[in-house]
Amino acid sequence: MARRLIAFTVAFAALSVIAAAGCKPPYKSVICGPPEERAEVIVKKLKRDLNLTDEQMVQVNRIKDEILARTKPLDNERDAVFQEVLSMVRSEKLDKRRVMEFAMKRDAKMKELKPFFIEKLVEFHNILTPEQREKIASRMEKCRKWCGR
Repeated sequence: MARRLIAFTVAFAALSVIAAAGCKPPYKSVICGPPEERAEVIVKKLKRDLNLTDEQMVQVNRIKDEILARTKPLDNERDAVFQEVLSMVRSEKLDKRRVMEFAMKRDAKMKELKPFFIEKLVEFHNILTPEQREKIASRMEKCRKWCGR
């Protein structure tokens, strides 16, 4: 179960970074909104779905704030990352070396953050009751079934 939670958190973090790389649709979307808005929506959903106590909410909000502070530099790079990707896509010929260098730089940043995200995941897991952990596990199983697995 711990591996699934880690995978879920890492996947969520990766999706957040991808969304932060320049997604700006003409309509209002939480996924493409500022990280602070996305985090608030996630925290509200956790509170509702897991019936978190006030004490748990204090801890969840602390974890959220630490994650936002730590990932702020990535958000600050959003426009530069998008412009670089856009430049590669618009080029006459896609330079494999340039794409690899770009991807490796991004991977290095994610690899650097992975221990931090795992630490925050463990903190989050530790504040949950066994019933709340079971709710998350059931939700994970349900999501897997949606994917036809």
